[in-house]
Amino acid sequence: MFALDGSGIHEPRDMIGKRIGIKNDYWRGIARETLLNAGVSPEEVIEVEVEPDAKNLLYEGEVDVWMGYVHDEPIEAEVTGHPVTNIYPADYGVGGYEGLLLTHEETAADRAAMVEGFVQASVQGWRYAVEHPAEAARIMSEWQPDNDLEFQELAVKALIPLVDVPQADIGWIDADRWQRLMGSNYRDERPGFTMQFMRDIE
Repeated sequence: MFALDGSGIHEPRDMIGKRIGIKNDYWRGIARETLLNAGVSPEEVIEVEVEPDAKNLLYEGEVDVWMGYVHDEPIEAEVTGHPVTNIYPADYGVGGYEGLLLTHEETAADRAAMVEGFVQASVQGWRYAVEHPAEAARIMSEWQPDNDLEFQELAVKALIPLVDVPQADIGWIDADRWQRLMGSNYRDERPGFTMQFMRDIE
């Protein structure tokens, strides 16, 4: 969740009476849960249905708060001359694991070496990016030419604190948090399997 610098919006309580751009039900849920966890009723803000690519509504003052991934839309705003203040739902206990790569358990069993190799390569890639952010940004700008080097440098800078955290190894998934995210109907006969799998291949 982010607002233009100078708007006076620095935390969920500052959103009372303000207009939040809502792109779809996913972001609506994130907004409402963040507000509730911060002690603000969702009824105290104004939800405005918006198109996903209509950030100009924020720039032009039609909405006060926009929502997006920290390595993407806030950076787009910054590089187009609209400095913003970020409010992180995770600071209020909201959010999950994004950008997950999943495989069928039969694939993990039948092609274990391939799955292990893929995960190891992914973790090594993230570690390298954390240790060499400038090079990672350069590589990303080559693979995603729609976004220039400045954008990618800011995106990598924004991602690193989310990936490289002191309390866990890169790639670690907390079993209890995963259970909460999946809901009460989720059943896993192997508690902690994902965590253990990551530990085994480190």
